[in-house]
Amino acid sequence: MSSSATRSRRDGASSSEPTLHAPPPELLRLLARPARLVLTSHSNPDGDAVGSQIAMYRLLVAAGHRVTVWNLDPVPRHFRDFLADTPWHHGTEPPEELGGLEAVDLVVYMECPSRSRSGLAALERLPAVNIDHHLGNQLYGVVDWVVPASASVSQMALELARALSWPIDAVTAEALLLGLVTDTGSFRYSNSDPAAFRHAAELVALGASPERVAHHVYERRSIASVRLQQAMFSTLRLAAGGRVAVAWLTDEMFDSTAATGDDTEGFVESLRVLDGVEATALLRQIGDGEFKASLRSRGGVDVERVASRHGGGGHRNAAGCRLEGDAEDLAARLASELADAVDAASPGVS
Repeated sequence: MSSSATRSRRDGASSSEPTLHAPPPELLRLLARPARLVLTSHSNPDGDAVGSQIAMYRLLVAAGHRVTVWNLDPVPRHFRDFLADTPWHHGTEPPEELGGLEAVDLVVYMECPSRSRSGLAALERLPAVNIDHHLGNQLYGVVDWVVPASASVSQMALELARALSWPIDAVTAEALLLGLVTDTGSFRYSNSDPAAFRHAAELVALGASPERVAHHVYERRSIASVRLQQAMFSTLRLAAGGRVAVAWLTDEMFDSTAATGDDTEGFVESLRVLDGVEATALLRQIGDGEFKASLRSRGGVDVERVASRHGGGGHRNAAGCRLEGDAEDLAARLASELADAVDAASPGVS
């Protein structure tokens, strides 16, 4: 089957009523027939990766498919209550329930711009469907449905369910709302367009609880998280006249506060909301001399370009990459690159 990529356009659409492309016919034909499927996403799954997979698992199983959710990493602690009865397998080894990869008909990648981002090399030789909204998607599937204008992949899963007339229960709707809320920053980011609000209203009408989503995502911080954030702010560096903020987290900080990776949720946002800041970077140590950089920005400041220079990617206002070196040196380098990005977005402003 030839690859079919669906890219977002707004030709003929009112600016007040942005639309998403309908799922490509090839995708509808593939999913209309029961098959043995694996669902996966990028490593270190965020709310959209988790929510869209939970929803797709429930929808696909109800439609008669045999589905295994397999990711490199576990579900972050604050998202686990949304799993309901969804079995979430993680690790590099294939789950026993698969009975061998030769039994798999298709891998469905959700919000994963490249196969390598899943961290599951064993899946890379299998036929794939690619459902994503990242600008830098590598179009690696037998069917590629890529809509950069979509605020979240969870919205795309909702449109897929509509197109196939799949019923959506309250648990599924809430998983989709989780993805939409987290990828729009609770409707604070520039991707919070009219379609995002319409889809949110539809999901609430289907039984999703905004209160429950907000509580689990934003209101369950541990004391370790508070202590770790205090340590992070001790590293804060400002650049470009206060328009750029960078900070870092080291293994020593995690050890001294007894915090885990789950405790860093929202940290990069706490830098972005500082008055006058237009671009931020948070470096988190993930190995000996290795750091994961999370980049955020406002308006026209393009952090995706910064991330792509280092082999990463994402969206204009939210991106990430991996870097090697000393934390303070890397922070200085990113501060300089982000300052250039800020200047490029606001020529003549200093």
